[in-house]
Amino acid sequence: MATGASYSWSLGLPSWPQVGFQEEIKMTILRTPMDKGISKLRTTGPLHTVFKVNYLLEDYQVLELENFIYNDIKGTLRFIWQHPRSFDPVDVRIMPINDTSYIDIAYKVDKYFSTTLSLHVLPDLVPDVNNTIFGETVSPPYSWPNTLPNLPLRGYSETGNLNIAKTANSIKQRRLGERPGTLGLSYILTGTQTETLVNFITNTIKGTRRFYFPHPRTQKQEQVRLLDSSGTLLTIQHVGTGSGTANKSYLKATSYYSVSLNLEIIP
Repeated sequence: MATGASYSWSLGLPSWPQVGFQEEIKMTILRTPMDKGISKLRTTGPLHTVFKVNYLLEDYQVLELENFIYNDIKGTLRFIWQHPRSFDPVDVRIMPINDTSYIDIAYKVDKYFSTTLSLHVLPDLVPDVNNTIFGETVSPPYSWPNTLPNLPLRGYSETGNLNIAKTANSIKQRRLGERPGTLGLSYILTGTQTETLVNFITNTIKGTRRFYFPHPRTQKQEQVRLLDSSGTLLTIQHVGTGSGTANKSYLKATSYYSVSLNLEIIP
């Protein structure tokens, strides 16, 4: 990703969040329910990423971080930061961690502090609404990548697809047509698998396109779409790294991630 920021993450601060990080891939999606058939989707912005990162800093580093936030970038200016999963330089802006501060500082032991930041990776993708170009009766040309597991290691939840409504006197009746069922999925993926999934979501299906997915209970290939939760399409949590030298290539090759996403099954 090309960077255009005038500032860079301070050299006196850790380049990698040692305590951990969470990554959320987001997209603003407007969903319009239809009387019959699946909801229509419309995007109002590009895919973007929000990070919650946690560093272990010494007391002098906390002062340096505060100076960087409040005096250098003044809380709003973009700066170059090392992406903790891909290790590529990206343009980011800091987001308030709560109603009163950009930074959450908690004393740990001796002169060390746990420090939490929220960072917005500025998008370089344009909105894409090509989910509808195939029509409702044309099969999508995309499939769940074959290098990713079919079964979610950490489990899944499932809802049905009956379209039931209550009348004015609270009598339930079924509407014409089915509504999409849903799947909540949770995987443990390697760094390489996580990169494959992120690329599939951001570059292949652009966050909204339909694709074929093996149902974890029936193993039947179902047509599905990503189902966003408050604008979040994918949540990635770093859960561990193999023992060894903590260099970039080693961390990238041996990292594991807990990955959660929701799908709606097209009836």
